[in-house]
Amino acid sequence: MATEPNGVMPDIRFKPVPGAPAGTSGEVKVTVSAKDVSPASTTFAVTIGEGVDLAAGPPVELSSTPGADLAPPLQVGNVGDTTAHGAVAVFYGDYAFAVSKQHSNCTYSEGRLTSCTFTEDLLADKTYVTKEPLPLKLRPDTEAPGSEWLEIAWVTPAEFEILKKEIARSNPGWFGTPGTGSRLELVEKASIDRAGQVDLDPTNNWTQITVQVTGDNPADLAAIGGSASGAAGTVVPLDLGLKNLGPATIDHGRSGEPTSQVNIQLPPGSSLTEMPEGCVALGGNGQPDHSNPGNLAARGIACWPAGYLFIAGTQATFPVKLRIDEATANATGKVMVVTPYCEDNCDPNYNESNNNADIALNASVSLPVTGVQVGLLVGTGTLLLVAGIALFVLARRRRFNLSAS
Repeated sequence: MATEPNGVMPDIRFKPVPGAPAGTSGEVKVTVSAKDVSPASTTFAVTIGEGVDLAAGPPVELSSTPGADLAPPLQVGNVGDTTAHGAVAVFYGDYAFAVSKQHSNCTYSEGRLTSCTFTEDLLADKTYVTKEPLPLKLRPDTEAPGSEWLEIAWVTPAEFEILKKEIARSNPGWFGTPGTGSRLELVEKASIDRAGQVDLDPTNNWTQITVQVTGDNPADLAAIGGSASGAAGTVVPLDLGLKNLGPATIDHGRSGEPTSQVNIQLPPGSSLTEMPEGCVALGGNGQPDHSNPGNLAARGIACWPAGYLFIAGTQATFPVKLRIDEATANATGKVMVVTPYCEDNCDPNYNESNNNADIALNASVSLPVTGVQVGLLVGTGTLLLVAGIALFVLARRRRFNLSAS
């Protein structure tokens, strides 16, 4: 099979033979090969379905403030010639969207709406809307000003079963569990300007709700430093990183970019014993050295919290193990919050006064602290907590060292 001129593999489309009855299923094996590349094969199940054509409603644009209720409409049309026996709306959007009410024919996960299943027949050339608007709201920790998106895709019940199986392979439980309230019903709106069916034109199945968030509700990132003491040759562990003081949560689920970056400058006379997970060495130019990310001779490292959410009131720390090569009094390093990645026109780090925090080794006097500080005293095999802060639990799984209060 030849590739397109830009080198991208073309779509592979299948068409059933004429007269194949709906419900017929089987497996299809596809093998692709190219010059100087070993062939690759995959096998997948195929079911013949009756063709219908669902069409999403028009995009919705709203304006609101953090914590406010929303009431957007939910609409779907049948623009084909065949009655559609049921339809399912699948929702995927920014963290900011929560619900103010649940419905028994919808599913929810971690406070977000994931799907709504409708069993009503959708007649050809008809448009349907839900009997009541979607009971959504913006979370109180939504960044403002900014914009939030919620995408909606309409699929047939048969396609939804396939979709659930596909998503379950990589993210079991993504759809969550059914709600506990009354059913959300579809009713016929006006003429247009279930199992065993497939959508013939998926390009018109999508729509989105866009909310322009007004107000002043930013995020404030603060550096977390630390201190330790020990003789030459001692290895001291420090949890260094940053904390989101809120009031807003940083959400980069749309772009997939890291929510923030923190640079750690080692104190003189110390060296790394291992590279913390989620970190890479800094080069001589002060930038991440991706060509030699595990360089333990580097004088600094760059670290990124895992995931695309940095929940307000949580922190991300990295277990840095420093060897004291030379016991020097008042050896000082730095933890520095780098201007984080930012979507739209948000200002993710409006307060720069706490962007830096000290790393103090063998301090003989108290050093000024501008970020958040954790102190450890390391002696002959003992570890004594001498100063601390209230730690918070991240609401999502993280690969890094996270502490709970």
